[in-house]
Amino acid sequence: MPQFNGAEALLLKEWADARLLEDAMETVREKYKVLCNRVVEDFQKGHRELDHPQFYYRDDWYSIGIAKQTWLAEGEKLGSGFWVEDLRLDNLASAELEPPYRTVWVHDPRPEPKKVEEQLRMGAERVLGKGECTGMDSYSNKNEAYLWWYLERRREELMKQLVEDDASEFVSYLVEQFERMAELTGVMDEILASPKRGRK
Repeated sequence: MPQFNGAEALLLKEWADARLLEDAMETVREKYKVLCNRVVEDFQKGHRELDHPQFYYRDDWYSIGIAKQTWLAEGEKLGSGFWVEDLRLDNLASAELEPPYRTVWVHDPRPEPKKVEEQLRMGAERVLGKGECTGMDSYSNKNEAYLWWYLERRREELMKQLVEDDASEFVSYLVEQFERMAELTGVMDEILASPKRGRK
């Protein structure tokens, strides 16, 4: 039985060209990461109170976020805040994967996760109005409570914006997502101010 299947054997025969493609893909990933960082930086210029940028870049998950430092537990680098998730290039390129979405996330919603979820839902409906909350969903367990919405723009549109000119429309659209979530800053302050949560 051959050690390598047909596709692998073809890859070996074209190894030099495949390595060039691999290097180019890594360059694209690095440039994309710079753009994602820029989204949070651009948003933060108008929201200095949200002083804790959050970046989670891994092969299997890609998220960018922003929070107040006071929303995080002692020593926590990633936690409660506003997030745009499933932003991997794979998610933008493949209809088989989850499309990007935005999340208002509370980490460790003690002592009553379901109550925290309800506070998020009621706060969103009060501040944003029922129209903005169309398509919103929520969830909670002992580790987290959150609201989430799929982005209105389809992944094909996002990919098109990404490759056009300097990708400024792509960046602006994601900044807009954070602007909309930032309207819930007061709601997050109320939830995360409880001393029972062990916050700073």
